[in-house]
Amino acid sequence: LTQLDLSRNQLCGLDLHGQGTYQTEGIRAIADALRSNKSLTRLDLSYNELGVEGSKAIADGVRANSSLASISLDGKPLPVKELKGSVPAEVLDLSSNGLTSLSGIVIGALITGNASLRDLTLRFNRLGNDGGNAIARALCTNVALTRIDLGGNALDEEAKESLRRNISEPLDLLL
Repeated sequence: LTQLDLSRNQLCGLDLHGQGTYQTEGIRAIADALRSNKSLTRLDLSYNELGVEGSKAIADGVRANSSLASISLDGKPLPVKELKGSVPAEVLDLSSNGLTSLSGIVIGALITGNASLRDLTLRFNRLGNDGGNAIARALCTNVALTRIDLGGNALDEEAKESLRRNISEPLDLLL
């Protein structure tokens, strides 16, 4: 099994309208499986209302997985290996992909140890405060990035301040 499409499956108990009871057991089981899986290259979890906790669990699983090349949380695939740096890329442009906080949380977890990525553009998505804060935490340890563009992502002033506080020179932060 190299590809798995679990989109639109109510993995956390909520439908697309937020109806139901939020539970993380199913998504945590998937995250645990990702840690040991050596064959899966593509995973689609789009439209599952994973929530912040579910996204954090998935981010941990994806970070520990060595075979996964792409994961979709919002309908568009994230290039996992390039975000992690296991396939070096100096520039990544994920602008206007409809990425939400779910993707932002995973992106933040993956770029933490990336030593090759210099320029990351996430302009005109919907990362919101949770996604912005996850990326801000990553900026504390990622010293390779020299430019990150988060403009047009519905970040409030608190999230923007967190990003500004966590940057290291000479990072060019565009909000």
